[in-house]
Amino acid sequence: MAWIKVEHTLFSKVEVFQLASKLNITRQEAIGHLVNFWVWADQNTEDGRLIGDRKVVDTLTMENFANELIKVGWLDIIGGHIEIPKFLLHNGASAKRRALTAQRVANHRKRNSNNDGVTDKLLYNTILNNKDINSYSEDPNIEKVKELWNESNNPKIKAMTNKRKKAIKAILKDYHIDQITEVFKKIPLIPFLNGDNKYKWKCDFNWIMKPDNFIKLEEGGYDTQTNKENDFNKWGDE
Repeated sequence: MAWIKVEHTLFSKVEVFQLASKLNITRQEAIGHLVNFWVWADQNTEDGRLIGDRKVVDTLTMENFANELIKVGWLDIIGGHIEIPKFLLHNGASAKRRALTAQRVANHRKRNSNNDGVTDKLLYNTILNNKDINSYSEDPNIEKVKELWNESNNPKIKAMTNKRKKAIKAILKDYHIDQITEVFKKIPLIPFLNGDNKYKWKCDFNWIMKPDNFIKLEEGGYDTQTNKENDFNKWGDE
C-alpha cells in the first residue's frame, strides 16, 4: 500500500506557520497543499528529484507556494529540477522499509506483551541477523557516494567502515547526491588539494567528508587556495 510520512508535529511546525502567514491561508490549508505536493512527488520519484520548476509546484498547490517552500527550506529548484531536501530520510524506499520493520516489531511486542521477554529477544536477533531486513536501513546513496569518489579521486576507497558510513550519512542530510558529485569533481582541479602545498599533502576521502571541510569546498573556499602553512587542518582526525 502506498503511503507518505506525515509527522504528528507537522501542524505546529514553524515552517507551516510561515507558509500560512505568507500565503494568507490557514494552517490546515497549508498542510493540505503540502500533502498534495508530497503525494505527487512520492508517485513520481524515488530520491526526491524531479524535472520541473516553480510552475509545476504551484499548479499542484496554489500560486506562489513554491517560492514560500523554498524560503522555509522545504524545496529547491536547481537547474530545471525540483528537489525535496531530506526526501530519502522521510519518504524514500529505505525510510519506508525501516518504518514498516519498526511497525512489525511494535505489533509483535503488543501481541506478546504478557510473555517473559524471550520472544522479543528472539525477534530482535532475527531482525538483526536477517540481511534482507537489515539492508532496508542502508541508504543506497552511501554506496553511490563511494562509487562517485572512486570515479574521480585518489586514493580509492576499499573498506566502507562504520565511521565512513556515518560521515556520508551526515553529509547526505544536507546535500543531494548531485551536489556531492559536483564537489568530488572539483577536487582534481584544485592544486592545493593535490599536493601543491608546503607539506606535499593530498586530501583523501576521510578529510573531505568532515563537515567543515566539505562545506568550505562546496562553497568555493578552496578554489583559490594558496599553499600557506595554516590554510588547512592537516593534522585533524581522519
